[in-house]
Amino acid sequence: MKSLPRILFALLPCYCFLSLNGQPYLDETSSWHEFFHYPNGSGYTEENYTITFRGDTLINGISYFKTWKTGIATVHSGGYSNMYPIDKSWWPIREEDQRFFLFDTVHNQEKLMYDFNLTIGDTLNLPEYCDGHVISWADTVYIGTIPRLRYHLNGTNDIVQIIEGIGTSFGLFWSPCNSFVPSELQCYSQDGAYLQLIPNVDCSAFVVDTKDIANDLFTISPNPCHDQIEIRLPTGFSKPLTIMVFDLLGNIVYNATLPFPSSVESIDISNATPGMYIVCLQQAGSISNFKMLHL
Repeated sequence: MKSLPRILFALLPCYCFLSLNGQPYLDETSSWHEFFHYPNGSGYTEENYTITFRGDTLINGISYFKTWKTGIATVHSGGYSNMYPIDKSWWPIREEDQRFFLFDTVHNQEKLMYDFNLTIGDTLNLPEYCDGHVISWADTVYIGTIPRLRYHLNGTNDIVQIIEGIGTSFGLFWSPCNSFVPSELQCYSQDGAYLQLIPNVDCSAFVVDTKDIANDLFTISPNPCHDQIEIRLPTGFSKPLTIMVFDLLGNIVYNATLPFPSSVESIDISNATPGMYIVCLQQAGSISNFKMLHL
């Protein structure tokens, strides 16, 4: 059974501070790349994962994005390290009036995650976890060229921030209590652009877009495609590579692990119906998601 992390249940706004001319924050290209570190017996576990959307689902007549968590978990214990894939559904979420809601599938109820109608001086109404933290100041960060407000809490330690239309600097599903959590949001991407929050993390690897796409490792073409996708790897690439292709409803149409991939790998999706697909490439320690249109 999944347990809820310290979810943000409610915010108490005073004034409205809307962005993007009131347009929705979320779409099918929204992606959160996070890193989570926690003790595990005599050792510790590191999770390096991405949260993306895989289509929609109706719950009690209300439409939610289906969220999916994919990545790599590395368990360190007794001087050894073992890696395991992460590939599982997560909490369905939706957006309404600059607020994010999740549906708690354990308790079968909807809960308010974030209300981004904030201004300086607003109090976070989180009695279960926080003692009335107050928005003390704000600055601006950018998803490409798109500005988003970043809210800072009062207190001597500015440990966590709330980023407009994204979540907290701990990650999408973590509350903004101004206390230490062993999790960090490293990148957020949307519509081919990204916000980098942690230095030395290649956020371009997590961008979902509708163009021929490439990062420092992979080039994928053509986009749009018909029956085949080509994945080009850099010269000398010798790591095992897992390739998955799934539609926006979460149905996997291709899944293969290649112990010794060639410089160009071709994927046959001729049996897939036309539509939008996500190409997921997993290698040791990293994951890349790309959006492709199949004609």
